[in-house]
Amino acid sequence: MGGVGAGQATKLVNQSLVLTNYCVIAESFRLAEAFGVDAARIPEALETGHAGSNLLKTLMPRLAAEDFTPTGYARQILKDLEMLHAATEDLPLAMPMAGQALTLFRLLVAEGHGEEDGCSVVKLYPKA
Repeated sequence: MGGVGAGQATKLVNQSLVLTNYCVIAESFRLAEAFGVDAARIPEALETGHAGSNLLKTLMPRLAAEDFTPTGYARQILKDLEMLHAATEDLPLAMPMAGQALTLFRLLVAEGHGEEDGCSVVKLYPKA
């Protein structure tokens, strides 16, 4: 991947992609609900397009079932987003999506959901 530290930087790229997608998928889930779409079927409908992803296949059915049993904890996602923020705050780099995800997970954990799965971030998005 490059010189010393490139592996850690690659992990930060992974965290940015995955953890912001928790928020995007939660928002998209509420969009599907608002239009009366069976959100649990979204991954199948989108699997061959650019939106199809492992995370979409994993999270969308769990959101539909309101299954927040942890496979990973919201507090861990917050820790990783805080680490991403700390690693990039002195760089001339704009990361508004990661910043928004950090804010959402700070709220989620502050509201007492730190021991739930990260997909519980959907609780911050009101139902239509």
